[in-house]
Amino acid sequence: MNAFLLLNDAHVVSKRSSPIHGQGLFNNIYVSALFDYGPALLHRSFKNQYPHILCNNYNIDIDPYVRLKNVRYINHDTNPSCHFIMRSTSVHLISSHAIGENEELTLNYHQACATIGIPLPQKYLLIKDN
Repeated sequence: MNAFLLLNDAHVVSKRSSPIHGQGLFNNIYVSALFDYGPALLHRSFKNQYPHILCNNYNIDIDPYVRLKNVRYINHDTNPSCHFIMRSTSVHLISSHAIGENEELTLNYHQACATIGIPLPQKYLLIKDN
């Protein structure tokens, strides 16, 4: 298993119908608290090196980063299962607590944007923070 590509590894996560909203990203394995799923966002300078794992931004401005394909399926929750941490050229997705098999991965969008230093995208301004 390539730690760099965990968020695109079907053994680790998969996209499914979500009770929160539309499609969600779900764990296929048990992970402990503070499990590092690897990069969720890469600095745009890597865009040409990894085009097969990156998606366009779908009108969401996260400059200077580009998202890995499955990241767009992570739904908002006020009690999220994951959070972002900054690394030198990427933003990693970290489990906030132990996450079981078939549990949905979620982020608090307000906290996630604050961590990477960008304003909350316009389309998410009505989402409650608590």
